[in-house]
Amino acid sequence: IYFIGTPEMAVPTLEKISTLENYELVAVGVFPDKKVGRKQILTPCPVKERAETLELPIREIGSKKELQESFEEIKFDLALVIAFGMIFPKEIFEARDQKEWDIINVHFSLLPDLRGASPVQSAILTNQKESGITFQSMVFELDAGDVLLREKYDIQNKNTAELWSFFAAETANIIESFLDHY
Repeated sequence: IYFIGTPEMAVPTLEKISTLENYELVAVGVFPDKKVGRKQILTPCPVKERAETLELPIREIGSKKELQESFEEIKFDLALVIAFGMIFPKEIFEARDQKEWDIINVHFSLLPDLRGASPVQSAILTNQKESGITFQSMVFELDAGDVLLREKYDIQNKNTAELWSFFAAETANIIESFLDHY
């Protein structure tokens, strides 16, 4: 598995996959460290921090070209993407058609509804009673691939932070089952 992610909400799933005996994390794709705060201290993203403590191989990706190169150089069967924050270039999907690997996006909404970068906030703003987690085969068009798994949850009376945390934990809880069935 080539795990690609950035924020804290991707960390529980990274941690869970790292403990699974039947699966190997061959690389963790992350953005390069960024300058943070008034003192502009170079700081790794949460996924990189955790990958370092787990002693996992890290691939820093600062551009679409570097992302494409990582797909050419790393040997994997499945890329799992959680909130990476970069649109994948078309060339990656064209290469997938000639390779034996796939790319799965984990999205914190019930796709195809609420596509895009802020699905949890959108669900709250539109007074949705339920939302969830979708595992989707990635295609070049944003959040438009085949839906492989949708888990629904009641989101009433929850704020954005609570839902991000809940969906992060639930993704970690269901990842092994998803991988086994995939």
